[in-house]
Amino acid sequence: MHRVTYQNDLGYFRTFIAENRVTAAIGQVNGRPALVITPDTDAYHSNPAVVIFNRNGIDVGIYSNTYATHTLLAIASSMR
Repeated sequence: MHRVTYQNDLGYFRTFIAENRVTAAIGQVNGRPALVITPDTDAYHSNPAVVIFNRNGIDVGIYSNTYATHTLLAIASSMR
């Protein structure tokens, strides 16, 4: 986790999707945009499942080589 350095979450995530070669989509965590990266979709089929979102100005990333993105979204949504 670190402080968010970008101004627009949705714009940043859209740029990430356009510029990177992984399967990714925009999801939601508690009504806010989240970057959701599908596992094993990079060039080497080795990336973990990832959910990245902004929580009160902190860039939070949840990664897993075991759990699918829907589980990571549930974990992220449980953070209050």
